[in-house]
Amino acid sequence: HVQHFAEACGQLETLLLCLGAAEKPGVLQQLQQEVEQLEAELQGKEVLLQKCHTRLAAWQKTCSDLKAAHQNNLFRFPSLQEPPSNGCH
Repeated sequence: HVQHFAEACGQLETLLLCLGAAEKPGVLQQLQQEVEQLEAELQGKEVLLQKCHTRLAAWQKTCSDLKAAHQNNLFRFPSLQEPPSNGCH
């Protein structure tokens, strides 16, 4: 999605150049600055997304490890599978 947005920004810049927006003083420079700011923002968000994916993968592994450890304990100690008694026999 980010790549598509960056491509759209480039296409918009090209379109504006073709329409003669560059003939007006400072318009091209302003547009270029806006494009650069948007690209920098997108890169920052990409880094943030990558960090989130990394943290998510770490938590998923932790959950999987805990689930496996729990299953191993149930097999090693079958009494853990029985419901607790209520004191009545």
